[in-house]
Amino acid sequence: MMVYNLTSTWYVLFGGGSRTSMRIGIASFLLERALDDPSAIIDRLVQFGREVENHSFGGIWVGDAMGRGEPTLDPMLALALLCSVTSRSGLGISVLQAPLRQPVELAHQAQTLDVLSKGRFRLRVGAGSTRSDFALVGADFKRRFETLGVSVDTMRRAWRGEPLNCVVLMPWRSNRTDMTNNSLP
Repeated sequence: MMVYNLTSTWYVLFGGGSRTSMRIGIASFLLERALDDPSAIIDRLVQFGREVENHSFGGIWVGDAMGRGEPTLDPMLALALLCSVTSRSGLGISVLQAPLRQPVELAHQAQTLDVLSKGRFRLRVGAGSTRSDFALVGADFKRRFETLGVSVDTMRRAWRGEPLNCVVLMPWRSNRTDMTNNSLP
């Protein structure tokens, strides 16, 4: 397989010479080891977002980690900043560890990012794989897959406007229906 660039469209050539168009994104894990001034991370993240968009990459994907011995940015907050400096690139989290977070709050943050990004945000969730992240927030690592299922169900119910604990998280009215249909498996 060979990959090459023609202007802003990326192509991949497979064995028989057939050409398939695909969009390529950039992933960042939001770790910053070398900065003496932590406030400089804002400038670097803004510059990163602008450069990715100027080079016509299809998206910016950030990682999710918190208990791994290095300072990290919260992925939802970092994407909120990137919403303000990009307008075409998709935005998302490679895999957000849903069992580490309260699901209604996560649903609210996701629908907010969907609005701020004008529909460019994509939420991908997983069960998590690093014990130290779970230890940091006091979450049960052994029950992470069960917790993931409950979290996804709760988020979908919130986005549909169903009552949760006798209260409704009001979803934004829009033409988009994929917050309940396609954003989560």
